[in-house]
Order: sequence, then structure tokens, then C-alpha cells
Amino acid sequence: MKKRIKKRSNKKSNRLVQNQQAQTVLSGNFYDICQDFLLKNSEDNFQNINADQSFAIAVISKENANHIVTRQAILNLLNYIGSNQSFFINKFIQSKNNLSYSENLNFLKNLNFLNHIHPYLVIIQGFIESTSYIESYFNCFMGKSSQYKSFIPKLNANTLPIEVINNFYELFHKILFNKNRDKLKQFTFFIYDIVKYNASQSLLFFMNYFINDKSDKIFFAHLFLDAKNYSNTSYSTSLAYNTSIAAIDLEDFEEAKYWLQKIDDVESSKKIQNRLLEKIKVIEEISTHPLNPKISSPLQLEDISTTDLIFLCIYLDACGDDWGLKPLQKYGQYIFPYYITTLRTFKSLALKNIIKLLPSSFTTYTLIELNELEGIIESEEFHININNVPDCKISAFEFLLDEISNRTDKAESCYEIWKKITLDYFHSALEYHLTNLRNSWAKNFKLNEKIILDLSESNLSAKILTYIARNATNYAASQHAKGFTSGNQHTCNTLLSSINRNLEWIESDQFLDKSQVRNRQPILSSERILEIIAKITPEDLYNINPNIDSIYTNISI
Repeated sequence: MKKRIKKRSNKKSNRLVQNQQAQTVLSGNFYDICQDFLLKNSEDNFQNINADQSFAIAVISKENANHIVTRQAILNLLNYIGSNQSFFINKFIQSKNNLSYSENLNFLKNLNFLNHIHPYLVIIQGFIESTSYIESYFNCFMGKSSQYKSFIPKLNANTLPIEVINNFYELFHKILFNKNRDKLKQFTFFIYDIVKYNASQSLLFFMNYFINDKSDKIFFAHLFLDAKNYSNTSYSTSLAYNTSIAAIDLEDFEEAKYWLQKIDDVESSKKIQNRLLEKIKVIEEISTHPLNPKISSPLQLEDISTTDLIFLCIYLDACGDDWGLKPLQKYGQYIFPYYITTLRTFKSLALKNIIKLLPSSFTTYTLIELNELEGIIESEEFHININNVPDCKISAFEFLLDEISNRTDKAESCYEIWKKITLDYFHSALEYHLTNLRNSWAKNFKLNEKIILDLSESNLSAKILTYIARNATNYAASQHAKGFTSGNQHTCNTLLSSINRNLEWIESDQFLDKSQVRNRQPILSSERILEIIAKITPEDLYNINPNIDSIYTNISI
């Protein structure tokens, strides 16, 4: 160690001067005084380093920018808190205003030893605050520095008295809170692992603050109430506020009200009250949500319409599994010609509680997400919610088909679904041709209510309706391209007029049919199920007008 200390030359001699009362005072440059002190007090090469030596080494290392040694040496003072204050440090405290310092050490002159903080902690605080890399001191304290010097003892925080550790945390957690909260979190958990149930209020507050588990937040909050406060201030109101939020999130309203009473700040108290009321309201809305499986008691088979039973068979065919129905998002492409109908019909089954979510799926959603029904309908697995009907594709399919065959209104139900399929082909064709145009007017186009009604009452085949959608769209697009329409709205109106004109021609027998019969189109689940129940081929479903008489004839055979 002696080789490490460089004695300054051409400097005024510095002395420990004794007056007549034998009271020693320090004078001169403090760096040189520390060098002199170490040269005279290094007989055992610092094998049994004391507080004075640690302090002097820290001063010299600080001046020489030896940061590793500085941190180790100054933190070593923690080992001596509780023992008698050392001679050299005591004299420094008495003489600090009369000493001279270099720029690197000038912070020592401003140390305040008049407060209640232990002098060694004041010195450590000065060293830490004098650097821009304060995190390195806490890494050193926690034993996580990348390097240590062997000639200075490595601090073992586990051997420090509990009072020292709590006081150290009390003093320095505020510095980290303003500088580096991630490091404060790491520091907080490290200290708590040592002191456990002897933790201070400040330490327990930040355990409550940083811990993710809301039940643990409440646990640390209760420990806080009986813990010792090492500070002149208190985190009580902030702790109560944070813990109230955790309790509300856990839906533990009694716990939330308990902590609410401990919030002194009126504005904060009002915020928690509002949050509590809002949470209660949300829970009530969730409890009555139409997709909540807790209120979805299994239905009786006889209470479900034949049409809905056929719809359920259609979805079993498309996305049925060994357990439940797989998500439409992946398996809903070939159910109805128009995907919106696929989504709406499935949603209808869910809202009627014919199918339901599992509780484990439902509880993962917030109220905001639950109100976006289409997203849930599309992405979740659903399960059959009918008494005595197995939640399995093969068994349920056979069971439901047998039930439908015994229903007296099965022909009427098949007829309504047939009409739905034909209209779907129109909407699908219209959407396809408009999308291919990629014009702004096409993106904004919407059918009006009158044409939607006229189409539904027309009872036309999918073949004819598909042709009308294609022909009318092409006509409007050509008029727009030739400049015969003045603006997007005019073009949209032209398309509406063209659709309406085709319907009028059909009604007056003036329609020139250039439609094409079904050719190599994939068979949809809706068509496959109608073929099974109503014995109508997919070709006839597409090519001919919906006809209930043909259904009666087929099912009577």
C-alpha cells in the first residue's frame, strides 16, 4: 500500500498541531494530510484497516480518480458505525472549514455534521453525491461490482447491524429515486432480503411500490403500519393510496375502504372513491354481460328454434372439434358466402346462450374488450350450452340432425337459410368487385335500406344475384371512368340505380339473363348441411330460386 501513495513535493508541510491544552487540530492541504497520516499509520500494511485509514484512503483515491478503491474504502466506514468515533475523522470534522481542498475534494468542506445523521453516513453521502455515477456505489454495496481491490476489505452487507442498514437505506433511497428507479428497485429488494421483518417504513413502502403482485402490495402495507420510521417524514398517505388501488384491482373492496380511510389528502381520497365506484360499476356490468358463462345456464333442446339448430350444425361442420368449436378467425372461411353473415349468425347463437365461452376465457377480458363483441366472437373457442347435447363435433352433429329431422318446421327453416345464402352471394360478389376497383367511390359505397329490402323480397337465385352485382358494378365503374358521373356520390347513386333497374327488368320480364351456373366453387358448410337436411344439392342452391315446395318434396321422399 505504501507504494500506492505518492507524496507531493514542493508543498507546504502539513501537521497535526498540538496547542497547550494538547488539543490536536488539522491545518493545511487535506490531501497531503491524508498522505502523511497513512504513511505514519500503515505498519501492518492495512491488514486490520480501521475507520480513519478507510477515510484517508478514500480521500487519496478520490483525488487520483481511483474509483474502485474510493468506493470500497468509503463504504467500509459502515462497519464502524456504532463504535467510538475515530480520532482522525473527528479532527477532520472539527477542522474541515480551516483546511484547503483540491477541486475533486472540495465537497468535503460542505459536509453538514450538525444534523442527526451519523458522521460516517454524512461522509459516505458526500462521496456518493460528488460523483455522476452513483449507481456504482450501490453495486459495490450489494457486492455486484465488476472489480474489487483485495487490500481493502470487501463490504459484506449481511454482517452489518440492522439499524445501520435501515439508516443507510433511509438516507440513500431518495437519491436513487430521483436518479435511477430501476437501481432503487434492485437496492430495495436487496436490503429487504437482509432485514426482512425488521424493515423500516421507507423500505416497506418501496417494497409495496415496486412489487408486482397486488396481494403482496397489501401484505407489505400491513407490515408498514407496525414498522419503525427512520425519517422525519412519512409515506403513510402515499402507501394508503397505492394499496387502495391494489385492493380495488383485486376487487377486495373492504380492504380498499380500510386504506381509503388512511388517506389524508382530500383530492387523493376523492380519486380513490371514484375509482372504487367505477370498479363496482364495471363488475356489475361484467356480471350481467351477455357472454358471461356464469349466467348462461344450459338450455333445453325443445326451447331452441329449428333454424338455430341448423345454424349450430353448420358451425359444427365447419369448426367443430373433439371439444367445442374452434375460432372463426381460423376456421370460418367456408361457412356462408359472406363472412359478415358467418360472424353475425355465430354472434346470435352466442347471445342466445346456445353456445358459450369457458369461464377461464371470459375472465381474461376487461369490460372495454367485452364490449367489442365481434373480436371475441371471432377469436375465441365456444362450447355447446344445451342440456344432454355433447360438446363434441361427431356426437353433437348426429344428435342434432336426429332432432331436426323430427321437427315439423324444418322445411321452413331450410327455406329461410337458403334465402340467406342467395343474398350472401350477392353481397359477397358486390364486395369482391368493388374491392377490385380500388377507387375512393367504391370504398365509400353502401347499399340503402330500400334496395336491401327489395333484394330480400326478390327471392332470386344466387346465380342471378351474383350476375346483378357484377353487371351493375361494372356499369357504374365504366360511367365513372368515362367521366359521365360528377363525383363519388354520383357514381354511388349510379350503382344503386343500376341494381334497382336490374330488379325492375326481372319483375317486368325484360331482364336479359347472362348469368353463369355454378362451376367449381367450394362447397360451403351451410350448403352441405342444407343438402343433408333438405336434400338440395349445392348446384341447385346456387342455380335456382329458393323454393319451399321443392324442399317439401325432397324431405317427404
